[in-house]
Amino acid sequence: MPDNDIQLMSEQSACALLDISRSTLRKLVRDGRIAPPVRLGSRLSRWRLSDLQRFVAENAGPAYTESDISAAKELAAKAVAARRAKAAAKAVGIAPGEPKKARRGAP
Repeated sequence: MPDNDIQLMSEQSACALLDISRSTLRKLVRDGRIAPPVRLGSRLSRWRLSDLQRFVAENAGPAYTESDISAAKELAAKAVAARRAKAAAKAVGIAPGEPKKARRGAP
């Protein structure tokens, strides 16, 4: 494909590419953050792929480091362990916060 070919996308495809709603896409155009679509007729608009790619490149967050990923995994593992402990305590009749030896209904 020659470099001077312009690739165009429908509004639905542009929204899918950016993972946003149609109203958000229109708001970004109103705010001047994304170039407006190309009008191909009174009822037909298409978005330049290059404009959408530029928006993504300019608004992409910083890349995550290995330490960020490790910290997130550790937090997720702790949260899962806490949920499992709470479910296990509930299954044997221990209320959250009660000592492990104190059971409901015990004399």
